[in-house]
Amino acid sequence: MSTQTFSVAICASFALVTCAPESGAPEGDTVECALAGAQGFAPDCVLERLPGDAFAIHGPDGGFHRFSYDAPSGLLTVADGAEGIAVQPSPPAGMIEFAVGADRYRISLETLTSPSK
Repeated sequence: MSTQTFSVAICASFALVTCAPESGAPEGDTVECALAGAQGFAPDCVLERLPGDAFAIHGPDGGFHRFSYDAPSGLLTVADGAEGIAVQPSPPAGMIEFAVGADRYRISLETLTSPSK
């Protein structure tokens, strides 16, 4: 293969990668979050259901955390393991509230336990 043909092939490959459509925002239920130490909750995050009892919560900046929730036991665990999870002991009725690092989340138990839409 000549150097010129090789260069054209590399440029074409680069153009395909850089022009590929973005995957867009994840689909799922909107949930309340207070990211990076924010004081108040806002409906800015998206809960994406994953296989089994797992789910991911995506922030508007593209960051996310993965979790699993066992409904019978009420056990919530962080799946990406970088930081521990702190569950609020007295959340509002019908809600679960928890934090991972400086990010806090508040989700209705109905949203958390309902099947994927």
